[in-house]
This record gives sequence, structure tokens and C-alpha cells, in this order.
Amino acid sequence: MSAEYKDFTVIHTWSGWQATVRIEQDESTREAMRDMLLMWTNNGPERLQDAEGDVTEAWLVMFGEYAFPESRGKKLKALKALFERTPGWAPLDGSCGIELIRAESFETDAIDFTIVPSTKANNKECASC
Repeated sequence: MSAEYKDFTVIHTWSGWQATVRIEQDESTREAMRDMLLMWTNNGPERLQDAEGDVTEAWLVMFGEYAFPESRGKKLKALKALFERTPGWAPLDGSCGIELIRAESFETDAIDFTIVPSTKANNKECASC
């Protein structure tokens, strides 16, 4: 019997950052995702509730929250290595039913920022400064 896999794209809404994760559709992979979800967050049960009990969706949101900022300046191989070195995460090489197959890297530059002067009404003195 061959394993069934499904690809999911995680998209960071305001930046457009994307990663694609291939997940084996079996109980042992869902159990591994549940274990990671509950280990890494104090709000694991809330995440599951927000995802209406869908362990895969809850795990993918948690993955995105961690992977997005960590992907800054990293290629796919380096991002996978980071997950391998981080306690509580399964390797994302497919050996545990989860494979990170694509992740964008992002950079910020001075051109990415806009400076807007404050209005006098909003420019109050800091009482604790």
C-alpha cells in the first residue's frame, strides 16, 4: 500500500511569504504534529479549537509563525537544518511524514520602510523617559 501525501502552502498574509509543506496523510504523522503542537505552545488546545480540531491546520499555522521570521536570509536547506536542531520539532525532510519542499527567503532593506512625522496631537512627551 502506497502512502498518500498532500501539499499545503502556508502564506503570510501581509508579506506574501510562502512555504510549501508535504504531509503524509496517516495517523502517525497527525500524532507527531499533535505532539509538536502541544509541546511548543501553552495554547495548543486553543489552536486546535481555532482549527476546528484539524491537527494539520493548527500545526501548519504554528509552523508558519516559526518559519516566517526564521526564513529571513536562509535558503531551504538552512531552514530545514534549523528545524532539525530545534528541540520539539520533527525533521522536515520527510522522514517523519512531513517535508518542507519550498520556502521563500526574505530580506528587508531601508527602502522597505517609510518614515512619517508625528502630528503635534500624537507627539506627547513620555512621562517615564
